[in-house]
Amino acid sequence: MTYRELTEECAALGFEDGVGDGERFLYAARRALALLVTEYPAAGELNFFCEAVVPRESQKEIFHPAGTELSVPLSGKSYSFRVGGRGTFRPEGGVPRSFDTPSLVVRGYCGESRSVLFTGAYDYTVRDFAVFDACPPEEEEIPTLAPTRCFSLRKLAPDFLCPDGIPRTEDGTPIAGASVYGDTLILPRTFHGAVTLRYRRAPAKILSDDPATEIDVPAPAAHLFPLLTASYLWLDDEPERSQYYMNLYRTGMSALKYAGSPNRDNAYRDTLGWA
Repeated sequence: MTYRELTEECAALGFEDGVGDGERFLYAARRALALLVTEYPAAGELNFFCEAVVPRESQKEIFHPAGTELSVPLSGKSYSFRVGGRGTFRPEGGVPRSFDTPSLVVRGYCGESRSVLFTGAYDYTVRDFAVFDACPPEEEEIPTLAPTRCFSLRKLAPDFLCPDGIPRTEDGTPIAGASVYGDTLILPRTFHGAVTLRYRRAPAKILSDDPATEIDVPAPAAHLFPLLTASYLWLDDEPERSQYYMNLYRTGMSALKYAGSPNRDNAYRDTLGWA
């Protein structure tokens, strides 16, 4: 639906002289869209390919005795490890970094470095040291040897609002061990393949009153949008007429939901309050 179509349909509801002030109409349309999508969410679907995390080299646990130096070789493009205790590590040719913590996850790019040097006056342990051939664009995307991997759904789908299903493979089979926590997709580290996730998406805001502007309203509920917009337009001047169109909208929305809202899986933990 375009902005022009919305104004024309609202005018046909009883605005003999048009819809009046442009700013007022734009404000009413924005309020109407915000309410409509909470009752009939727009549907989205995320599809992407996830490659299994396979390290080039890995060491499960390395004990570092106090007062000694330990050099661990690097032979790939990126690396990650967990370290606990008190000490210092430094990639060859890099800047030393101190730590004093029970557990710290470290990620980095190998670059010209051929080893990581560990030093410290106390005993500590390096765990899950892994070197990868992959070189993700952002350091936080470098994988680890943790049993699961986390993906930001807001990065994968900028219009993500909340999940509307469970993670599945391309053929619709649920992915064993996968889940969604808030806006984070969690997959087993060893999973390799296509991922599909249905979600409720946040509609694009109405930023302009240009007649050609496309309004991102869910298609099945588009016929109710003018009724709701008209209700907000009359809210201050003619409350009774405003309520009349609000009642028509409510009746139409109830019928739309009864006719068949999308089936939704509930195998996720909602932390955003939208479910």
